[in-house]
Amino acid sequence: MELAPDTDPSKGTVAPSPPKFEIVFSDGDRGLMVYGGYVYVVRLGDKLPDGRRAIGFEKREGSWSAMTL
Repeated sequence: MELAPDTDPSKGTVAPSPPKFEIVFSDGDRGLMVYGGYVYVVRLGDKLPDGRRAIGFEKREGSWSAMTL
């Protein structure tokens, strides 16, 4: 098993995993995001929980996703 480069169990440090969020709907320039048990409206240019900015929303195979920078 190979460890991520930021993980060093001997030092007791483990890289944090990116925040989990889900885009559940979009009407083009806005989306609904579920994060931490709450629903938020996300607009183009807004910062997402993982630190990236939303530049668009798309639906693939029945699921919504945010296109980010």
